[in-house]
Amino acid sequence: MAKIGAVIIGVIFIVVGVGIGYGFYNSQMNAQEQINKSVQTTGEVVQHDVTEEEERERDPNTDRVETETVYEFTVQYEYEVKGEEYVSNFIEPSDSTLTFNSRTTARDYKQKYPVGEEVTVNYVPEDPTKAYLEEGSTSVVIPLIFVSMFPIVGLIMVISGLGIIGDDSKTEFEGE
Repeated sequence: MAKIGAVIIGVIFIVVGVGIGYGFYNSQMNAQEQINKSVQTTGEVVQHDVTEEEERERDPNTDRVETETVYEFTVQYEYEVKGEEYVSNFIEPSDSTLTFNSRTTARDYKQKYPVGEEVTVNYVPEDPTKAYLEEGSTSVVIPLIFVSMFPIVGLIMVISGLGIIGDDSKTEFEGE
């Protein structure tokens, strides 16, 4: 008899994995399309900031709370296209905030984009509100490998739950 719980959880893993994978892939492909269509203009940094946030996580085995500090860099810039002024805060096509584990790295970005500095702005001519400063990473390989683990684990659970593999009661050869 099938282990219905394993099958249900397996199906959930498959659906979640495929959904997350599709969403991520679609986001990265939209970013790549924006990069491919972009043209450049000049703009000016009008604001930047580095914020510090503490992320807390409880270890279920030791019940200890571990704290990690992350630093978020944000920037706002103005630019003009065909006589019309625009404001954006996107650093990369799909990210308006860059997060770092190092305060120094976040400060380096603050120095890279000082207020009043002229910057190269990439924008989509059909929609100048879509702008960014850096291309960033649009590689989908490593994140999709990670996300693909959900459907793989789900498939193993479904197969196991249906008794196709992992049934210990059928380990001996017949006739022995």
